[in-house]
Amino acid sequence: MEPPQYKPRILTSRQRLAGRITAIVTLIALPICGVLFFAIPFAKWAYDESHVVTLTCTVESARGAVSDGGLRRGGSFKSVIIETKDCGSLVIRGFGGSDYVDVARSISSRPGPYDIVVGESDWALRDHWTSFGGAPRVKAYEQVE
Repeated sequence: MEPPQYKPRILTSRQRLAGRITAIVTLIALPICGVLFFAIPFAKWAYDESHVVTLTCTVESARGAVSDGGLRRGGSFKSVIIETKDCGSLVIRGFGGSDYVDVARSISSRPGPYDIVVGESDWALRDHWTSFGGAPRVKAYEQVE
């Protein structure tokens, strides 16, 4: 018995054109996605590391939260969400264990004015953060006496 012979598929000119357009769109879309999901967040993080804003905010309350990290981060992360009268919601991230509960309790038990340090771009984009249910990230905080 003889093995089946390979018969090249004959494409119409319309099918060849569709294949070329698909290849071109893919080659354009991949770098754009790379910039949107990797380069821009990295550039924002790098900028915020060297450009900070110190705000004086009236803290009303704070609570600990455990959030799903989603596809980008994987797993979950612990944070403290600070509610202020004049600066809106702010978030402190990067906790291990149950530290976030202690920090939230400490801030909540001493409401009043705080000096809060946030990244400049985080603060400038705060209206966009709230549209997506997020908040600017706190780098440092200290109660004003």
